[in-house]
Amino acid sequence: MRKCEFHYLKGDIGQIQKLLNASSKFSWLKGFLRLWGKVVALMLIVILIVVWAWAQQYLPLHPGFKKGNDYLNDPEVMRIGYIAGLYDGICIAPIIGSAENKNRTDEIYRFTQKMSLGQIEAITNNFLKEHPEKWHEPMNLIFLMAIGQECPSNLK
Repeated sequence: MRKCEFHYLKGDIGQIQKLLNASSKFSWLKGFLRLWGKVVALMLIVILIVVWAWAQQYLPLHPGFKKGNDYLNDPEVMRIGYIAGLYDGICIAPIIGSAENKNRTDEIYRFTQKMSLGQIEAITNNFLKEHPEKWHEPMNLIFLMAIGQECPSNLK
């Protein structure tokens, strides 16, 4: 039985190219490789576009105006006003947000719709009392963590 050897594939690319150029029986292979190179390049471009589009759907979280420490140092009248504004902002967010964010804001709304503003503020204040390590973080994020901790759904 004859052993098959591919001794002509041993070596550098230049030798392979010389072999391809020297033999007309490999002309179909050259055409195939050119076409395959174009297909691979097109596939890479499509993949890059898809990855770029996917990455665009995630918006950065902006820190807002207050940190937990700032909020805790405010008088109670300012705290309740801040919570009211933050809650109103979350309720209107679906107008400018994605469908995924709308689902989250719908869950927050369903959880808090029968609560008074004082109850929502108490949830936030209790979270801050229980988590002093979070006081340096943005207050809008603290608010979402507080509601998420109490909400029976998947806001966490």
